[in-house]
Amino acid sequence: MPQKPRSPCNATGCPNLNPCPIHGRRLEPAYDQRRGTAAQRGDDARHRRWRELVLAAHPVCVDPDRAHPGVVRASTVADHIVPLRQWEDRHRPSQAVFPPAATALARILEARGIKADMQQLGPWSLENGQGLCTTCHAVKSSHEL
Repeated sequence: MPQKPRSPCNATGCPNLNPCPIHGRRLEPAYDQRRGTAAQRGDDARHRRWRELVLAAHPVCVDPDRAHPGVVRASTVADHIVPLRQWEDRHRPSQAVFPPAATALARILEARGIKADMQQLGPWSLENGQGLCTTCHAVKSSHEL
């Protein structure tokens, strides 16, 4: 069975391959420390259960931005249609019966031909989930910034 080729040493200007005899295996600890663990990023047990349910309900990529028209891809990422940060707007508490994020989600679902009960919409509801491939999720996330 073929093996994966060795990667170059991460030290600037070093011509060796990993594991480098001079520098050892240098990874990017600063990035990992900034990123934090999955739990620190909010991926708790509730998120893992929600992810499993969304991917089971949507096994094929929805492709909302038409990143791969005509190509069927498996869903690998459970995506929040309306991002969590829009649901958790602590700076502007909503006085409305339904939060603005729920109204936005209802409009998106209506445009897709899905009738949703406003009482059931929430950040962790299955209606707020869609299955995406990695490419579509990256495109959608870059538009949300």
